Amino acid sequence: MYLQEFIKQNIPNVESREDFKQYVSLKECLVDDSLYNRKQAAEHFEKFLELKDKLFDESIGNYFEEKTMTNESNKIYQTKLAEANNVLYKVVDDLQKEGRSLREIGKLLSIKRADVLKILHRDVGNLSYSAILRIQSSLLQKK
Repeated sequence: MYLQEFIKQNIPNVESREDFKQYVSLKECLVDDSLYNRKQAAEHFEKFLELKDKLFDESIGNYFEEKTMTNESNKIYQTKLAEANNVLYKVVDDLQKEGRSLREIGKLLSIKRADVLKILHRDVGNLSYSAILRIQSSLLQKK
């Protein structure tokens, strides 16, 4: 990915900012050496590098900030998911301790026997979304 694209992706509305417009203009100007002499080239290049560094620093900061927030959100989601799974495991374990059959547990939770087995084997990652919704609905009705 080109630096200019990275900057555009990680700084909101950057294309409307004067410093970005100047960066793009200087970049285009530096390509055509017929537009300036050697002294002007050095000045243009110095200003171009200054703007590039400034914009890159801001964009990389935004990029890492977004990644950190995404990671934090994922950690919170994983924690909540683990808590929900533990509740589900406990409900099924308690029903089994009461002497309920897999068929009865499935009926109580409105799920198939195969899904009950997945829960017993702590394999809830392979439950279908519809099974999860049925379990949630049946647990809420029992409250």
